[in-house]
Amino acid sequence: YFISRENKMFLDNAHWNFFTAERNFKWSVTPCRGFDGQLCYPNYRSDQGQFITSGTPPQNPRITSPYDKAGDKLIPITFEWDPVPKVKSYVIEIPNIGVVISGIEAKKIFDHPDLQLGETYQWRVKSCLHPNGEICGQWSPFQSFTIFTLGIPTLSYPPNNQEIYTYHMPITFSWDPVEHANFYEKIIYFQGEEIKRDILSATSSLFFDPGHRGNFTWKVRACLDSRCLRASEFSPFKSFLIKGEIRPGEQALVPCGLDFNCPTTPWDDTKPCEPKHIFHLLYNIIDFVLWRVIPILLVVLVVYTGAMFYLSISTEETEPMSKARALWRSAGIGFGLIFMSWFIVTWTLWIFGYQLGPWQYIPL
Repeated sequence: YFISRENKMFLDNAHWNFFTAERNFKWSVTPCRGFDGQLCYPNYRSDQGQFITSGTPPQNPRITSPYDKAGDKLIPITFEWDPVPKVKSYVIEIPNIGVVISGIEAKKIFDHPDLQLGETYQWRVKSCLHPNGEICGQWSPFQSFTIFTLGIPTLSYPPNNQEIYTYHMPITFSWDPVEHANFYEKIIYFQGEEIKRDILSATSSLFFDPGHRGNFTWKVRACLDSRCLRASEFSPFKSFLIKGEIRPGEQALVPCGLDFNCPTTPWDDTKPCEPKHIFHLLYNIIDFVLWRVIPILLVVLVVYTGAMFYLSISTEETEPMSKARALWRSAGIGFGLIFMSWFIVTWTLWIFGYQLGPWQYIPL
């Protein structure tokens, strides 16, 4: 190398291709005349000096990242080793994963999407003279490590074969937490076909009425990442049954063509309307009049009778009792006729339907 009027020289990136790690080099200086270094004086060459390039294999490579109960390593992996003097970088190799260039620190925290749960990997490290992982020494011996596995969630609610009515919805699906899991993937199936998939950070989720009636199955798995690329096995399936019934006591007036079925009626309210449902409708109307409307009319009649007596006192009317008696007699006769008519019709149809089944189902 030619040096102009200087008594020192720096070996930069342009010269490093001539060097190798862990090697003994000798050097000397010869004085020259001119600016091109062509006329030199070999007889005045200096004594030889020497230097040894660094890059010895790092000692005591180890993994210091936390581990689970089985002793397997958690992600991310923390690689460490004893520092090598005067090196500029380190290179870590994990077969089937790739090569990682580390900085000057004898430590590297590492994660990679190809690191799969439950798999065993090997790794080694070497020291380099160049910051970009070039001009390196020998590899350290291979070390092995095993990535931990996530546990399988235990499904809590709904229990297996649970019957769920639509008036219970939305319901909360829940499962036991899994150690070291960051997310959970839940899948719900209806008659074997997937209808809903969620990735959640919590151990529970609301489930709203899906619009289907029948048997459903569901399962959950634990995940490390939000895309569930690294996850546990799915839990065993659990099933539940959704029944489309309205809340007890909320019977509809129309007895057919509904989205829900009332469990207190002897017929199915979700079936399409047919001529026979005229009997159902008649039954509902009369039942509503007898047990809902008539009690209200009786209360109104009592209030009206009291008002009539009160007004008769102020007007000094002499026959309020006879008018009230006539009013109640007429009302009683009317209510009695309605009740007896309904009683006769109901029991006549019931007796007729006794041989053919419930009278509401007699085909026209």
